[in-house]
Amino acid sequence: MSTRPKARTVIVTRTKDRPLLLKRAVDSVLSQDDDNWCQVIINDGGDPAAVRAVVSPRADAYGDRLHILDNPTSLGMEAASNRAIDESRSDYLVIHDDDDAWDPGFLSTCVAFLEARNHYGGVCTRTRMVRERIEGDTVVRDGDEPFLYDVKAVTLARVLRSNCMTPISFLYRRSCLEAIGPYRADLPVLGDWEFNVRFLRRFDVGLIDQPLAFYHVRPPSTGPMANSIHGVFGHHREVEAMLRNGWLREALNQDSSLIGLLGNTAEAMPADVIVDMLWADVERQSHQIHMLDALFKRQMADQERKDYQVRMLDTLVRGQLEDQERKDYQVSMLDALVRGQLAMQETLTQELRARDAHIQQLTAQLQGVTSSTSWKVSAPVRWFGRLFRRGGRTDVPDAESTPSAPAAPPAAASSAPVAGPRPTMPPACAVESPPQDTAHADRPSPHPS
Repeated sequence: MSTRPKARTVIVTRTKDRPLLLKRAVDSVLSQDDDNWCQVIINDGGDPAAVRAVVSPRADAYGDRLHILDNPTSLGMEAASNRAIDESRSDYLVIHDDDDAWDPGFLSTCVAFLEARNHYGGVCTRTRMVRERIEGDTVVRDGDEPFLYDVKAVTLARVLRSNCMTPISFLYRRSCLEAIGPYRADLPVLGDWEFNVRFLRRFDVGLIDQPLAFYHVRPPSTGPMANSIHGVFGHHREVEAMLRNGWLREALNQDSSLIGLLGNTAEAMPADVIVDMLWADVERQSHQIHMLDALFKRQMADQERKDYQVRMLDTLVRGQLEDQERKDYQVSMLDALVRGQLAMQETLTQELRARDAHIQQLTAQLQGVTSSTSWKVSAPVRWFGRLFRRGGRTDVPDAESTPSAPAAPPAAASSAPVAGPRPTMPPACAVESPPQDTAHADRPSPHPS
């Protein structure tokens, strides 16, 4: 953009390769009930396409209130903040990093506070520290707690002891920054703490006793997802020592007599300082307990997940065994059915054999009857029976010998003798066949019945 964006409040968001967290920060800004703002997203050496992919679906909600800056290479958090501030115009400034969040009423409450109290250069709200972890493409929240709940007022002495002014909770006038100077770009970490100390040396900061800011921490994370204080904790200690020594040297250079006061103060530490140190130890131990609790919960969740997987595998194996048993049962039923059919077939075969034997027996008996002497003796009787059925005619075919010929109509009743040749008697059959005719006993009769 050729002109610097102008709004009552400029929101500076520093990001680098954390689109998963940037989505939450963007939604946090868009949810504010005060709409007189402009968000400047400074992409400090990260992938520009990833930033555009996050904000593009929200283009309608932004309107003209978004300004994106890209650093080809990372300049550091403080240098990134300075560039975003330089390329914007506003009455108020606030740092909203890509991993933190606000209550919807944060901006309106803080702006109203400063509008009504011109003697304050800035204002802080209460902060809740949110413990979370990254699992794949999901942010898992483990819990939250008040952050530095012992702070009753924002004082220079309290901030010198430890930084109780998180960037996400601190909104200030741009005129104050112009008076004290920008963030120190030479500091790799703790730039916000050094800025807060310089700020409080010139201006007062009010405190709104409402938890409207959410400071997200991920102690187990490494790489781009880590918090700066947890990712390089040892580096923080080195920079803190350097800053404290610099402030002390500055004071001694202005008044060398302060060295005696400093020595006596260090020897006889005030009770309130001791109490504050004890509170700091309690908070540190409480934080460690929460971290251990979160670790234990993760391990329990992992164990429960493994137990669930084992149960699912057991159910699968049981199902496969039941399927196998069902198949075995079906095979056994088919086998029993085949055996039953084979047995039935064997029974039918035996019955057929028995009937065949019975038929053969009846055939033999019939052959015995037709070849017997009584059958031969009764041949004339059967011949006369057939002649009688023909009405005394011998030229009519025998129905028994020619079953396919049509039956003749019955003869008309008359007292006249039947015309035709005189019937001849069949040759007489001996009651007993002579021995020499035994070989012709099975010869068919010329007059079958």
